[in-house]
Amino acid sequence: APLAADIQEHERRRLRSLRQRLSAALMSEDIDQVEIEHSLKQLRESPWKAVVEDWGEPVIRHLTEKVEICVWRVSDSKSDLLIGIRVEKFPWELAAIGVHAAEGSAIDIKSVSPSRLYQDGEVFLDTLSAGSKTFVGIELDGSSTTIGFHLSGLVDGAPLAAIPNKSLEW
Repeated sequence: APLAADIQEHERRRLRSLRQRLSAALMSEDIDQVEIEHSLKQLRESPWKAVVEDWGEPVIRHLTEKVEICVWRVSDSKSDLLIGIRVEKFPWELAAIGVHAAEGSAIDIKSVSPSRLYQDGEVFLDTLSAGSKTFVGIELDGSSTTIGFHLSGLVDGAPLAAIPNKSLEW
């Protein structure tokens, strides 16, 4: 048991350091895509439960039998968010995460890390494999007071959307 506790403590320290580096990189004026991509890769390789525990209570969390979506604020920033997606048993093809103004004026995606194609409030994620974890940093712009999210794609050939019932107060 002591060895397991040492490993858990090491994992917690590693994730804490990773969160600090990733937060700094996402909020920096000079965005270092290599550092961000390296940090996001390390997050993907970490146990999901440990990531959720380290990043704290997500501002939005949506859990179904097919997918779990978590959204965290990056540090104290209002516009920088980290989105984590954990896919269960079935892959999502042609997947995209959408951001929309639930209340107030329009919201725009200003940047995405790692670099991904985005347009009209959607970040295109391509195929999310069964059992995979995906993390995307986004920077938003606009004056909406409430923001909603949704994941859409094809699961087993049929269109499917996962829509958290909670919105983000912005």
